[in-house]
Amino acid sequence: MTVNNFFLSFVRALFLGIKELKAKIILHKLNKQEYFVNKHPVYINQRQKGVDTYWSKRICAIASLQMAIETLTKRKIKTLDLVNGCLAFGGYDIVTDTGWYHSSLVEAAKGYGINAQKYRFFGLNSQAISIVNGDFVLSSLESPNGGHMILLYGVRIDDNHNVEGFWAHDPGDYKPLRKNIFLTSKEFLQRTKFQGITIHG
Repeated sequence: MTVNNFFLSFVRALFLGIKELKAKIILHKLNKQEYFVNKHPVYINQRQKGVDTYWSKRICAIASLQMAIETLTKRKIKTLDLVNGCLAFGGYDIVTDTGWYHSSLVEAAKGYGINAQKYRFFGLNSQAISIVNGDFVLSSLESPNGGHMILLYGVRIDDNHNVEGFWAHDPGDYKPLRKNIFLTSKEFLQRTKFQGITIHG
Protein backbone atom coordinates (compact mmCIF):
# COMPACT_ATOMS: atom_id res chain seq x y z
CA MET A 1 0.00 0.00 0.00
CA THR A 2 1.40 3.41 -0.97
CA VAL A 3 1.62 6.29 1.47
CA ASN A 4 -1.22 8.10 -0.34
CA ASN A 5 -3.47 5.05 -0.23
CA PHE A 6 -2.68 4.52 3.44
CA PHE A 7 -3.51 8.16 4.19
CA LEU A 8 -6.80 7.98 2.28
CA SER A 9 -7.75 4.77 4.08
CA PHE A 10 -6.91 6.39 7.41
CA VAL A 11 -9.00 9.49 6.65
CA ARG A 12 -11.91 7.34 5.45
CA ALA A 13 -11.79 5.25 8.63
CA LEU A 14 -11.60 8.40 10.76
CA PHE A 15 -14.63 10.02 9.11
CA LEU A 16 -16.58 6.77 9.30
CA GLY A 17 -15.68 6.34 12.97
CA ILE A 18 -16.81 9.86 13.87
CA LYS A 19 -20.14 9.49 12.05
CA GLU A 20 -20.76 6.09 13.61
CA LEU A 21 -20.01 7.43 17.09
CA LYS A 22 -22.50 10.27 16.63
CA ALA A 23 -25.13 7.83 15.40
CA LYS A 24 -24.41 5.49 18.32
CA ILE A 25 -25.11 8.30 20.79
CA ILE A 26 -28.55 8.75 19.20
CA LEU A 27 -29.18 4.98 19.19
CA HIS A 28 -28.47 4.87 22.92
CA LYS A 29 -31.59 6.99 23.49
CA LEU A 30 -33.85 4.55 21.64
CA ASN A 31 -35.91 1.76 23.17
CA LYS A 32 -35.73 -1.87 22.14
CA GLN A 33 -38.12 -2.16 19.20
CA GLU A 34 -38.43 -2.27 15.43
CA TYR A 35 -38.65 0.93 13.43
CA PHE A 36 -40.09 1.01 9.91
CA VAL A 37 -40.27 3.60 7.17
CA ASN A 38 -43.05 1.45 5.71
CA LYS A 39 -43.85 -2.14 6.77
CA HIS A 40 -44.95 -3.15 3.29
CA PRO A 41 -42.94 -1.32 0.62
CA VAL A 42 -43.45 -2.24 -3.02
CA TYR A 43 -41.17 -5.08 -4.17
CA ILE A 44 -39.47 -4.99 -7.59
CA ASN A 45 -37.25 -7.76 -8.96
CA GLN A 46 -34.48 -6.77 -11.33
CA ARG A 47 -34.93 -9.96 -13.39
CA GLN A 48 -38.55 -9.20 -14.20
CA LYS A 49 -40.19 -9.86 -17.55
CA GLY A 50 -39.72 -7.10 -20.09
CA VAL A 51 -36.16 -6.29 -19.07
CA ASP A 52 -33.49 -7.65 -21.42
CA THR A 53 -30.70 -9.89 -20.18
CA TYR A 54 -28.04 -7.17 -20.38
CA TRP A 55 -29.83 -4.81 -18.01
CA SER A 56 -31.45 -7.44 -15.79
CA LYS A 57 -28.00 -8.24 -14.37
CA ARG A 58 -27.12 -4.61 -13.80
CA ILE A 59 -30.14 -2.81 -12.34
CA CYS A 60 -30.22 -3.74 -8.66
CA ALA A 61 -29.78 -0.03 -7.87
CA ILE A 62 -32.54 0.94 -10.30
CA ALA A 63 -34.94 -1.66 -8.88
CA SER A 64 -34.15 -0.54 -5.31
CA LEU A 65 -34.80 3.07 -6.23
CA GLN A 66 -38.01 2.09 -8.04
CA MET A 67 -39.31 0.34 -4.91
CA ALA A 68 -38.84 3.50 -2.85
CA ILE A 69 -40.34 5.79 -5.50
CA GLU A 70 -43.43 3.63 -6.08
CA THR A 71 -44.01 3.23 -2.34
CA LEU A 72 -43.73 6.96 -1.66
CA THR A 73 -45.62 8.25 -4.70
CA LYS A 74 -48.10 5.35 -5.01
CA ARG A 75 -47.44 5.49 -8.76
CA LYS A 76 -46.46 2.60 -11.03
CA ILE A 77 -43.43 3.39 -13.16
CA LYS A 78 -41.62 1.35 -15.78
CA THR A 79 -38.21 0.03 -14.81
CA LEU A 80 -36.74 0.82 -18.22
CA ASP A 81 -38.03 4.40 -18.00
CA LEU A 82 -36.02 4.75 -14.79
CA VAL A 83 -33.00 3.13 -16.47
CA ASN A 84 -33.21 5.62 -19.33
CA GLY A 85 -33.70 8.48 -16.91
CA CYS A 86 -30.51 7.59 -15.05
CA LEU A 87 -28.63 7.07 -18.32
CA ALA A 88 -29.62 10.60 -19.33
CA PHE A 89 -27.59 11.80 -16.33
CA GLY A 90 -24.60 9.71 -17.45
CA GLY A 91 -25.57 7.23 -14.79
CA TYR A 92 -23.86 4.01 -15.87
CA ASP A 93 -20.22 3.44 -16.75
CA ILE A 94 -20.80 1.18 -19.74
CA VAL A 95 -17.12 1.20 -20.77
CA THR A 96 -15.79 -0.28 -17.53
CA ASP A 97 -19.13 -1.88 -16.55
CA THR A 98 -18.65 -0.89 -12.91
CA GLY A 99 -22.17 0.07 -11.94
CA TRP A 100 -24.42 3.07 -11.43
CA TYR A 101 -23.18 6.46 -10.27
CA HIS A 102 -25.07 7.37 -7.13
CA SER A 103 -25.43 10.97 -8.29
CA SER A 104 -27.56 9.81 -11.24
CA LEU A 105 -29.88 7.89 -8.91
CA VAL A 106 -30.30 11.00 -6.77
CA GLU A 107 -31.13 13.14 -9.81
CA ALA A 108 -33.58 10.54 -11.14
CA ALA A 109 -35.39 10.48 -7.78
CA LYS A 110 -35.78 14.26 -7.89
CA GLY A 111 -37.55 13.89 -11.23
CA TYR A 112 -40.33 12.07 -9.37
CA GLY A 113 -40.53 14.70 -6.64
CA ILE A 114 -38.48 12.60 -4.22
CA ASN A 115 -35.70 14.02 -2.05
CA ALA A 116 -32.55 11.91 -2.07
CA GLN A 117 -29.03 12.26 -0.71
CA LYS A 118 -25.94 10.15 -1.39
CA TYR A 119 -23.49 9.33 1.39
CA ARG A 120 -19.98 8.03 1.75
CA PHE A 121 -18.68 6.91 5.16
CA PHE A 122 -22.19 5.51 5.75
CA GLY A 123 -22.00 2.75 8.33
CA LEU A 124 -24.31 0.43 10.25
CA ASN A 125 -25.40 2.94 12.90
CA SER A 126 -25.78 5.83 10.46
CA GLN A 127 -27.99 3.79 8.14
CA ALA A 128 -30.06 2.66 11.12
CA ILE A 129 -30.63 6.25 12.27
CA SER A 130 -31.71 7.24 8.76
CA ILE A 131 -34.42 4.58 8.91
CA VAL A 132 -35.49 5.66 12.41
CA ASN A 133 -35.80 9.20 11.01
CA GLY A 134 -38.16 7.94 8.29
CA ASP A 135 -35.82 7.55 5.32
CA PHE A 136 -35.50 4.55 3.05
CA VAL A 137 -31.87 3.56 2.50
CA LEU A 138 -30.44 2.24 -0.75
CA SER A 139 -27.50 0.36 0.72
CA SER A 140 -24.39 -0.61 -1.26
CA LEU A 141 -23.09 -4.11 -0.58
CA GLU A 142 -20.37 -6.39 -1.86
CA SER A 143 -21.49 -9.47 -3.78
CA PRO A 144 -19.75 -12.38 -5.57
CA ASN A 145 -20.41 -10.57 -8.86
CA GLY A 146 -19.18 -7.20 -7.65
CA GLY A 147 -21.33 -4.43 -6.20
CA HIS A 148 -24.97 -4.82 -5.23
CA MET A 149 -27.68 -2.55 -3.86
CA ILE A 150 -30.73 -3.33 -1.74
CA LEU A 151 -33.54 -1.36 -0.13
CA LEU A 152 -33.50 -1.09 3.68
CA TYR A 153 -36.89 -0.17 5.14
CA GLY A 154 -36.77 -1.30 8.77
CA VAL A 155 -34.34 -1.74 11.64
CA ARG A 156 -34.41 -3.69 14.90
CA ILE A 157 -32.77 -2.23 18.02
CA ASP A 158 -31.91 -4.60 20.89
CA ASP A 159 -31.88 -4.23 24.69
CA ASN A 160 -28.37 -2.78 24.64
CA HIS A 161 -29.29 -0.10 22.08
CA ASN A 162 -27.35 -1.90 19.36
CA VAL A 163 -28.54 -2.51 15.81
CA GLU A 164 -29.65 -6.15 15.63
CA GLY A 165 -30.33 -6.02 11.91
CA PHE A 166 -32.32 -4.58 9.02
CA TRP A 167 -35.52 -5.44 7.19
CA ALA A 168 -34.83 -5.30 3.47
CA HIS A 169 -35.96 -6.00 -0.06
CA ASP A 170 -33.22 -7.56 -2.21
CA PRO A 171 -34.08 -7.17 -5.91
CA GLY A 172 -31.40 -9.55 -7.11
CA ASP A 173 -32.51 -13.12 -6.55
CA TYR A 174 -35.34 -14.58 -8.60
CA LYS A 175 -35.97 -18.03 -7.10
CA PRO A 176 -36.89 -17.56 -4.36
CA LEU A 177 -37.64 -13.84 -4.28
CA ARG A 178 -35.76 -12.14 -1.45
CA LYS A 179 -38.46 -9.78 -0.26
CA ASN A 180 -38.99 -8.88 3.40
CA ILE A 181 -35.69 -10.45 4.43
CA PHE A 182 -33.97 -9.82 7.75
CA LEU A 183 -30.29 -8.98 7.37
CA THR A 184 -28.43 -9.35 10.66
CA SER A 185 -25.84 -6.78 11.67
CA LYS A 186 -23.12 -9.41 11.27
CA GLU A 187 -24.25 -10.18 7.72
CA PHE A 188 -24.48 -6.48 6.94
CA LEU A 189 -20.98 -5.69 8.22
CA GLN A 190 -19.52 -8.56 6.21
CA ARG A 191 -20.88 -7.06 3.00
CA THR A 192 -21.33 -3.30 3.38
CA LYS A 193 -19.39 -0.86 1.22
CA PHE A 194 -20.17 1.95 3.70
CA GLN A 195 -22.00 3.91 1.01
CA GLY A 196 -25.63 4.50 0.19
CA ILE A 197 -28.48 6.84 -0.60
CA THR A 198 -31.29 8.04 1.64
CA ILE A 199 -34.73 8.50 0.11
CA HIS A 200 -37.33 10.70 1.80
CA GLY A 201 -40.76 11.68 0.58
